[in-house]
Amino acid sequence: MDVGLVTLSHSVTIAGWVVLGVAFAAAWIGALASHGRFPTAGALLRMATHHVVVRVLLLAGWVWVGWHFFVHTSR
Repeated sequence: MDVGLVTLSHSVTIAGWVVLGVAFAAAWIGALASHGRFPTAGALLRMATHHVVVRVLLLAGWVWVGWHFFVHTSR
């Protein structure tokens, strides 16, 4: 009975990741095709990391992702 629910959840998760991937690819292609009108993700990241607070938040986020996906699931 729970097998159908798990399958649906897995399918929705995969579909969500595909939608996110397509959206990021479209944004990247749009930024490159705009000839400088819109910044690329690399340019935004470079600009954001000039601030110490953003660097600390990025590090904290990276630690959280590592803990959430690698340490927490290994129990």
